[in-house]
Amino acid sequence: MKSEEEFLQLTDAEDYFAFFDVAYDRNVLGAKRLHILRRYGELLNEMGKECAALCWEERWPVYREALIRAYRELQVRTPQKAGLFSVFKDAQAGTGCAGCSQMCSTSSVNACYR
Repeated sequence: MKSEEEFLQLTDAEDYFAFFDVAYDRNVLGAKRLHILRRYGELLNEMGKECAALCWEERWPVYREALIRAYRELQVRTPQKAGLFSVFKDAQAGTGCAGCSQMCSTSSVNACYR
């Protein structure tokens, strides 16, 4: 098992998967890396209080499972359906992007210019 200090130094999606020894499809990770890491961060935040009292040896498998879960979720869902970023959340809620009232297509090259 690798150390918590090593975990805290990770930056690239591939590094997280190597660190936790999790297999992945290069095409999926290549296309959705940012979304997977964003979802992973959300999952870790949700577990924050529960995991805070655990030692690293107890947290490591929990963190690994969270990475697997984030990857699997984004394997089958598009980033838009996952709603991980505010532009996608706003579009789903019908509130427009960046907080404006103008509805824009998040998949359109011609985004809102307000």
